[in-house]
Amino acid sequence: MKKIINTIIGITLLSTNFSVFAQEKLNLSPTEKTEQYNLGLKYYSGEGVDKSYKLALKWLLESSKQGVTEADELLGILYLEGLSVSKNMEKSIAHFKKAAEGNSMEAQYNLGVIYFTGKNGVAKSYTEAKKYFEMAAKNKSVDALNNLGVMFLEGLGVAKNYPEAKKHFELAAKAGSSQAMNNLGVMFLEGFGVEKNNVKAIKYLVDSANLKYPEAINNLGLVYYYGKGVEKNPKESAKWFKLGVEQNHADSQYYLGKMYHNGEGVEQDKDSAIQLLNLSVKQKHVKAKDYLASIK
Repeated sequence: MKKIINTIIGITLLSTNFSVFAQEKLNLSPTEKTEQYNLGLKYYSGEGVDKSYKLALKWLLESSKQGVTEADELLGILYLEGLSVSKNMEKSIAHFKKAAEGNSMEAQYNLGVIYFTGKNGVAKSYTEAKKYFEMAAKNKSVDALNNLGVMFLEGLGVAKNYPEAKKHFELAAKAGSSQAMNNLGVMFLEGFGVEKNNVKAIKYLVDSANLKYPEAINNLGLVYYYGKGVEKNPKESAKWFKLGVEQNHADSQYYLGKMYHNGEGVEQDKDSAIQLLNLSVKQKHVKAKDYLASIK
């Protein structure tokens, strides 16, 4: 069965609480520093005011000068996404690093993602990614724990270390990470550093799928489709692939399309088969493209 491990989730701004709405002021007292940041945050989110990234940038830059860590978190996002300004990774990273030094878990995590992916002209560095994920993990970032598990599992910037991978996945899963649950399921299914245990594997995959994680849902479809550690069960496979299709998973669209075409586990329906295969092809699924060509 195809190994499916979640590597990195996208960079996201974690939720931030709003404080009292502030009026515009320049020479700021400690209390007013917070109010200045809140004003930038209000304009950033459009909470109680018309959203304006331009005004958000203005007040967040002023707040950053006053040493407000949260302002640098948002400035990192503004420059990363090019909101009211041209995308500028140098400035984005500088603000994230300043916030990371202020012990911002969000900035530490985002820096880990930036260095892991190496996108937008940033040199990929697993060493830097690991450093920032470890900082974020110490601040209880569940996603950072999961990503460290992936790095140890795949040997990305570190020697492959299945026990370390398992440890990080278990910590993340205990904290509710559906990705980590899926990854533990794959480890037990494939025997990566552990004795194969299909009962544990399916339990972890089902726990993840119950949290609507698409990869786990698709993996369960594959388990029953190929009989990976269990008897082949087309009806059970189709059930999971249908749930995967609801999550717009390209692999689930492909497999369920095949099943409808061949009448495996479902009543044969060639129109539905073509529709599903086309959806999968739109997501650049190579096998779906080849299969669709073969049945026309």
